[in-house]
Amino acid sequence: MLLSAEGHAPGLKRVNAGDREVEVLLSIANPRLLLIGDLLSEQERVILLGLSMGKLRPSLVVGAEGHETHATRTSEGTHFDRGSHPVVSRVENRVATLIGCPLTHIEPLQVLHYREGGEYRPHFDWFDAALPGAERATEIGGQRIATLIMYLASAEDGGATIFPSLGLELNIRPGQGVYFENKNSKGEMDRLTLHGGSPVRSGEKWIATAWVRERPYVRPAA
Repeated sequence: MLLSAEGHAPGLKRVNAGDREVEVLLSIANPRLLLIGDLLSEQERVILLGLSMGKLRPSLVVGAEGHETHATRTSEGTHFDRGSHPVVSRVENRVATLIGCPLTHIEPLQVLHYREGGEYRPHFDWFDAALPGAERATEIGGQRIATLIMYLASAEDGGATIFPSLGLELNIRPGQGVYFENKNSKGEMDRLTLHGGSPVRSGEKWIATAWVRERPYVRPAA
């Protein structure tokens, strides 16, 4: 994974992401977490936002019967089919190179929009085997072993990405991203990766998320 694969070394401030170098602004060892700058250009952000307009639907969470709406997640979103636009393809390949994983292991990019009052209460991206829906969710690519959240637009006030177990609050600027690995050094799903999006107090927040699976991701049948 990022900075642990061949060709990367801990302590690097700038890292190769294929078509560009990105900057490591913050690095935490446990859990493995990095704040990354220069990840998306202004033009890429504008295009991704434009492609999302008109496609947004209420965001879902994994439940016993599949995906469902829930009060813990008050946003709307959409996803892009892999390679569906040149900018989508460029960002997908950049993410795969940066993380050091096959593109086939990355779920389709998802764009999320939070209006004033919107939030995502603290949660895990990995699937807890003890909860309903986990088995169904892991059948299509295994666990989510890493997450990359890229900011397309930041709220005027609020909307920080928070990690309650770490006492960490990140007010991320447009074009930056936060990456974290959901497995710890023992190969266990890491409870320190509990994270959320604090309520937007004013303005709007837009993010694009890439989740990495253990195995090639196979989109479930509609």
